[in-house]
Amino acid sequence: MIYKMKSGNYVETVRTYECFIELWPGLLHAGLAAMNERSAMGENEDTYLKQMLCMMASWPDGAIGVLYSKNAKPLGFTAVFNATPAFGGEKVLYVYALYSNGKDANTSKELLDWGRRCAKQFGYKKMSMETGNLNGGAVQFFTRKLGFTAKKVMFTQEIS
Repeated sequence: MIYKMKSGNYVETVRTYECFIELWPGLLHAGLAAMNERSAMGENEDTYLKQMLCMMASWPDGAIGVLYSKNAKPLGFTAVFNATPAFGGEKVLYVYALYSNGKDANTSKELLDWGRRCAKQFGYKKMSMETGNLNGGAVQFFTRKLGFTAKKVMFTQEIS
């Protein structure tokens, strides 16, 4: 499935294992490295790989969208899944990963536009994402550039 963006870029939904394997060593693996670099949470490569494969295989409850330039060069990707509470409520699409290779300033915004299109198409009412960065820059990026509003702050504690 291909979604054309106003800029001329386009998002292609990763629907086959062949396509996933082609993207894994470069773009998708770079996304993991970027996640771990920017976040204190740290993501294990095996867990990340399993999550990504599950999202790809569970369309429309999960998906990976890759943004390509007009010249068919990959610019970034996002991975989303259904995070609707088990006890009911509004359908929520959760953004698990959002990665830009830095070659286009609008990559994150265009990928989230694709996520919103998918969410609308399948009856989702909300889209959410989180960050491991607790700083003003992250808050500004999510609120001003991406259009999210902060609903809560979650604190965790290791149990030893």
